[in-house]
Amino acid sequence: MSSDASPVQLRDYYTMSEVAELLGYHPQHIRRIVSQGKLPAEKLPNGRRRISHAAVMQWVASHGSALSYVLRHRDDELNLV
Repeated sequence: MSSDASPVQLRDYYTMSEVAELLGYHPQHIRRIVSQGKLPAEKLPNGRRRISHAAVMQWVASHGSALSYVLRHRDDELNLV
């Protein structure tokens, strides 16, 4: 694995901490925007939440401030163009 690779792998769903790391935000900020309904998350039976890759991509598309995510994932499979 190269040293410039993201610490979080691309998957269908992420934990809130993983999303915070991907987007360069504090985990509490992600919790706040999820609780406000601005970033959709699915609640699991154990009470934890998971955020879909599609929701993260929608957030990136509508909030240009997520530059760190885009720079870490300059990849054709993201379909950002």
